[in-house]
Amino acid sequence: MCRLTHGKGSSLVKRKNSIEKRGFTSGYKEDVNGKQIIQWLSDGSELEDSPMCRASNHFHNPLKDWSSSYMSDEPWWLDLYCFSWSPWYSNVTWGTGYLSPAPNGNKITISNQQMGWDNARTYYYQALTNSLNTDRETYFAKTFQALGQVMHLIEDMAVPAHTRNDFRAHLYFQEAGLSNPVTWFGNNFEWYVKQNPLLVATISAEPIDINNISITRFWDTDVYTGSNPSNSLALGLAEYTNANFFSESSIFAYDSLAPNDPHYFPYPRKSSTNLQSYIDGNELPETVIGEDNIPDTTFYIKKDKDGEVIKRFVTPGYFTNPILTTDPTSPVLSLSFILDDNVYKDYASLLLPRAVGYSAGLLNYFFRGKLDFTIDANDREDGVKGVKISNRSTEDMEGTFSLYYDTADTNRYLLGSWNISLASQGASQVLSFPLPQDYNKYKYTLAFRGRMGTEQDAVAGSRAGWREEWDNGLYGNHTWLYSYIDIIYAVYYPDRGQAMNEVLNGKLIKENIRYAGNKYPRRNETLIMDALTISGRPYCIYNDMLDLYCLSYDFGEEFPMPITKDTWISVKIDEISAYEIPPSQICRDFYSGNDFVAATAWQVIRMGFDNGITLSFTVPGQESVIGSGH
Repeated sequence: MCRLTHGKGSSLVKRKNSIEKRGFTSGYKEDVNGKQIIQWLSDGSELEDSPMCRASNHFHNPLKDWSSSYMSDEPWWLDLYCFSWSPWYSNVTWGTGYLSPAPNGNKITISNQQMGWDNARTYYYQALTNSLNTDRETYFAKTFQALGQVMHLIEDMAVPAHTRNDFRAHLYFQEAGLSNPVTWFGNNFEWYVKQNPLLVATISAEPIDINNISITRFWDTDVYTGSNPSNSLALGLAEYTNANFFSESSIFAYDSLAPNDPHYFPYPRKSSTNLQSYIDGNELPETVIGEDNIPDTTFYIKKDKDGEVIKRFVTPGYFTNPILTTDPTSPVLSLSFILDDNVYKDYASLLLPRAVGYSAGLLNYFFRGKLDFTIDANDREDGVKGVKISNRSTEDMEGTFSLYYDTADTNRYLLGSWNISLASQGASQVLSFPLPQDYNKYKYTLAFRGRMGTEQDAVAGSRAGWREEWDNGLYGNHTWLYSYIDIIYAVYYPDRGQAMNEVLNGKLIKENIRYAGNKYPRRNETLIMDALTISGRPYCIYNDMLDLYCLSYDFGEEFPMPITKDTWISVKIDEISAYEIPPSQICRDFYSGNDFVAATAWQVIRMGFDNGITLSFTVPGQESVIGSGH
């Protein structure tokens, strides 16, 4: 796609992807080597077209063997101009090195490709393990730039010309010559999207549904054979686009071109549309606003079979009706149809969400490895501690796990390295390593390189402060919902008390004060669940006037937290006490609204679960607080 579209598409990907759990506490706004991560992704998506001859590797025909599915309809002068970049490669091969489907397909190394998938993995591992912080910053920047460039390649598979071997369509866009080679790499569809940026800014990503995912399946699952067109989200993006859309040189190619023509494709075809109904005079015209802002009456052919349904699929050109009048069976008839802006608008409404969805899926796939680690609490006379590594991913991991720590001067040092296998959701035995001096002051990084699922040479990382198993707190970057901000009760009655919350050094610190003499209960709640999933209803609370307030809040992919039979909950209470200063003589029941005599001002820490079970912590003698509402 055009550069502007790629940059905006990369920005949209951040809506569907989270990297906060990989040590980037500010997410895509994290500064890396002088720029935010999202800017490195955007820069990469634009730089993939620079130098311009790189774009010769941006084509992939999913119906051909990958060793020959590259661009093949280019003119001789393009070969001459870009001779130093030859040979051409398929888009999927250029991005991943694979000449056939991963993970078992034949793979090559491309000497002039330094910003592909394998490069991104290498840069990421260097960013996790390099000793110097300046080098780590550089490699993180290169990681995200490379990912941006690979995302560009995926997004190009949402351009029909790039999946239907149609470089010639780029020449239709603007007549090219040696004096203006930059125009060789645009086409009418890309230009339309560029001229209508709101199309990109307002789209929602289409979630993909690829089974047995591997890196090349984002491009091509090798399922579409030319006889089974589909709009399935389980297809590779190149397959979907090739089977369902036209490019300028391949309109009704099945019905008008020889099978050995470079622009011949079996679908879509005339029988995929209502073209015959139009020829028979059964279709009505519609009024549209032309490029000159003047209403115009025209016909649009609809694609209503063989996969995707597209209302404005193609439109008759100036010569369509004369050909119908003189020789309606002529193969030239197919060549008379055109793709106008209204057609491109309908194309874009389907292709752009897929472009963003597949790009986001690729980024999620890169960062899918989820690791956790805690330090064994058992002190040993030899000064050796142990680390327990947990694989929180949905795939097995087998390879080298290395633990590093950062000193105050930001240098990174290796503590230990282990070659082990971890099943999905499994944990290692305690792995020994020498304990550094002032060990509890450092940040630690766990790096993995090896097999993850079916992908060889995969990379994953995790970063955290010193955490022993007994104090494995609320580390990470979570979205919390606090009563003093979000729940009606505290917001509307600040004169009744104070509620304070703070996440400090990975721990949630809560305070709750009810002013002396106040008869109303005082709550300070923290929700770590999606309010929309609580018993199928929003989270609701009554105030003391029995008014019901309901709260809906989307926490994103991190919540709710699943509690299973293997889940352990550790509660560390440094102090809990109740102060009678003095106690309120009258309390109001939270639910009934009735007043009753209270003997003292009690407090309780309660942990509630959505199955109705509650764990309560009080000081001795205050157990009756449970259920009292205060």
